[in-house]
Amino acid sequence: SFLLEYTLDGVVWIKERSHLQSRYNAMRTTYYLMQFSETKALGDAVGFGSTFLFASVFGTRLYNNRKLVPSGLLSTLSLGALGVFYAAYLQDKC
Repeated sequence: SFLLEYTLDGVVWIKERSHLQSRYNAMRTTYYLMQFSETKALGDAVGFGSTFLFASVFGTRLYNNRKLVPSGLLSTLSLGALGVFYAAYLQDKC
């Protein structure tokens, strides 16, 4: 019955869910790396790179779809996280 109920909206929902899951895994790895002084710089780099990637993906989706939810919301969240990781990098650098 799942295949009979599978619609275009379901495909979009599954894609959004997979992006959120991959973002969660990237942030979990970043958090783990930033806990130790030996790997803090690597954690900053992974965090900045992954948030830059997600900001780019969601920004492109916002540009193509012109839908504020969920692409605009996730793009804004990604840009905010990008600023946080940049600030963390600057703080660790000094």
